Amino acid sequence: MLGISNFYLNLSRRFVSTGRNLVKIEQNEESKFMTRILMNNEKKRNSLGIDMIRQLQQAIDEIDLEKCRVLVIGSSCLKVFSAGHNLKELTSDKGFDSHQVIFDEFTKLCLKLRDLPCPTIAEVHGLAAAAGYQLAASCDLIIASNKASFSTPGVKFGVFCSTPGVALSRNVSPKISLKMLFTGDAISADEAYLHGIVSQVVNVDESSENLSKKVKEIASKIESNSKHVVALGKKCFYEQFERPNLNDAYKIACNAMVDNLKYEDTQLGLKAFASKSKPIWNHSDKKII
Repeated sequence: MLGISNFYLNLSRRFVSTGRNLVKIEQNEESKFMTRILMNNEKKRNSLGIDMIRQLQQAIDEIDLEKCRVLVIGSSCLKVFSAGHNLKELTSDKGFDSHQVIFDEFTKLCLKLRDLPCPTIAEVHGLAAAAGYQLAASCDLIIASNKASFSTPGVKFGVFCSTPGVALSRNVSPKISLKMLFTGDAISADEAYLHGIVSQVVNVDESSENLSKKVKEIASKIESNSKHVVALGKKCFYEQFERPNLNDAYKIACNAMVDNLKYEDTQLGLKAFASKSKPIWNHSDKKII
């Protein structure tokens, strides 16, 4: 395995694969450009043990990025999105080197989601706790049912949610972040929406299918835009967002706008706007200038 040290390879052998299919990949029949990756381990509440983490990584790597325009991360069970890391893998007898592997691998997974060119949506129906919340927050959007809840409860078990706190603090104010981190208390989907933790809350009292229907609706709207323009916009958003200096952020955004205008799909869109017609995208990264 190129690029991975023998040190990490040796550590990885300490984890014995369950051989179970912890992740399912679904290609939506109605929306051929949307891919769903579902965590599928209800017995362990979709805990993010090393096997689950690696199967999620593998599933993402198998996505056809030429075709996929929206990636959805969800759960096959309604009661839980993910309860967080598998705490049994974090005890001292497992070895602190193995703990480092778990957190490094999970960080790579979270960054992989952010760096994908296609938008990502976390479909949360049930509990998203600790690393489970971190996974959801690593997606571009979180669409949650009114039955969902969010928490960073590690402090109650003697493990402060430091890594989930990275994702949390980049979505909400320090005061709200620290209250959740210090108390470990869960908040409802409606409260999460008020604080900007989730993008939208969907009422599922009449049907649990309402959540997936809403996700498909949002995905369909995203898919209707130029794939390449959306990818350019996502890349620019995160690049400027990470700049604390406002001038630097605007410089990145201005350069992105000018570069955006050089693409074939952009000019198609502008001509369609002028003629009051609907653009027919090529979804191409071809430049005309």
